[in-house]
Amino acid sequence: MKRSVLAAAVVLCVLIGASGAQVAAPTKVIPGSTPVPTDLPPGVQAPEAIGFHGCSGYPSLAAANRTQGSVTMSFKVTAQGTVSDTAVAQSSGNAELDSATLMCAKGWLYKPATKDGKPVEVSWKAQISWAEGDPDESDANNVIMVPVWARGGAQCEMWYAIGSKRPARSVLLTASVETDGSVKDVTVIQSSGNTDIDADAVKCLGQRHYKPATQHGKPVEYRLTEALY
Repeated sequence: MKRSVLAAAVVLCVLIGASGAQVAAPTKVIPGSTPVPTDLPPGVQAPEAIGFHGCSGYPSLAAANRTQGSVTMSFKVTAQGTVSDTAVAQSSGNAELDSATLMCAKGWLYKPATKDGKPVEVSWKAQISWAEGDPDESDANNVIMVPVWARGGAQCEMWYAIGSKRPARSVLLTASVETDGSVKDVTVIQSSGNTDIDADAVKCLGQRHYKPATQHGKPVEYRLTEALY
């Protein structure tokens, strides 16, 4: 899968409560604060993100056009800690940025919200700001360098890439890139429509090894959403 590169792209992610290919690297992510939503039900303990929640890079067309903007999305954090019912609450004004934001959020995982010690579903919101260039000085200490695919998984990725075996749509997967660059917990969140291709995609992504995400120069776990084939 060929990818173009937008140098020094910045993706800002601010959690505010209550399909297309993406540019790989070098991409920077600047996380924001995570205030509790004002409409969180009484007695409910807010969900907690598992791994850093950001997006892996600019959508290719938006990158080529140097498009920037912020997307506010609403979704539900289920009692299992997964994300459902993603929707654009406030558009960036660009359909590709909006779509890419919803796609990456589908792979996020949470320690679910609880009430009386039991997991419960809650409504949540997040804002992703897509911007080109270096981060502001005030944000510099919080910059997260996203994972960069280093090796592994290339051969299987091309298995269905050409000819009649190519699926009608990509397999959308989510996985955790660990601090040592290994990949775990690969899950299909959008099927290609073919179970064999889906299984091959899971195997393929699991064989990859990344230069891990870093913050303050130290490796951090990162929740990645990726489309194959």
